Amino acid sequence: ARVTGAMIGFVEPGDDAAALAALADPAIRIVSLTITEGGYCIDPATQRFDATHPDIVADAADIAHPRGAFGLIVAGLMRRRAAGVAPFTVMSCDNLPGNGHVTHAAVTGLAALVDPGLAHWIGERVAFPNGMVDRITPATTADQCARVEQAYGIRDARPVFCEDYRQWVLEDRFPA
Repeated sequence: ARVTGAMIGFVEPGDDAAALAALADPAIRIVSLTITEGGYCIDPATQRFDATHPDIVADAADIAHPRGAFGLIVAGLMRRRAAGVAPFTVMSCDNLPGNGHVTHAAVTGLAALVDPGLAHWIGERVAFPNGMVDRITPATTADQCARVEQAYGIRDARPVFCEDYRQWVLEDRFPA
């Protein structure tokens, strides 16, 4: 086990105000996410953005209080645009083929429901590099937290347990 000091801050899940403040911060240049295939709001029959997905419908109706990852991204980009701040890159770190394209479709699709001008701004200025990450990292359990504390004397609310195999391939498209 090792302690990695790459993280200098943390937003509690569910603290939308803190998440939106972080997304609006000009110092943030990359927003990375890992989403399961079912979380991309894709219609299973067409493999295209599903504007009727419950998270999309809820976020489009109240983008100021987003409940999904794409709602947070759109609301954060909306704040940056209003403030004249350059957008961040949205980097998908999962194993869905064409995840950058799929994320682009979800973000611009949701933005179009909220503000077509914002959707155009996102489409023109935000990078969505494709990537492939093949390393299973399941959600942290209470048992894993206890094991880390018992074995190493480290109290960590979110230790990361994952398989040994790892492979990352990222498209080189990071304008900031």
